[in-house]
Amino acid sequence: MQIDTLSRLRAKLEASAWPQKYMFKFIVPNHSGNVDRAVGMLPSHGHTSFKPSNDLHYVAITHVAIINSADDVISTTKKIAEIEGSIAL
Repeated sequence: MQIDTLSRLRAKLEASAWPQKYMFKFIVPNHSGNVDRAVGMLPSHGHTSFKPSNDLHYVAITHVAIINSADDVISTTKKIAEIEGSIAL
């Protein structure tokens, strides 16, 4: 994930009051255990849903949880962005 994208995200997040409910959305390649890796990086609390692409090559992951700070959102987003081919929405 590019630094300017993270900077814009951080600025928007820091304008909010924390803790709050936050929705993480990612698209992850559906091979080599990538979906399980991404889910393992998400907060252990909350609700996770999955939507595979029509060709099953990708899975959209949505996770909604109460998050304590903008730093927690940025940290999780950075970790999942390290999965090759992943996209943060």
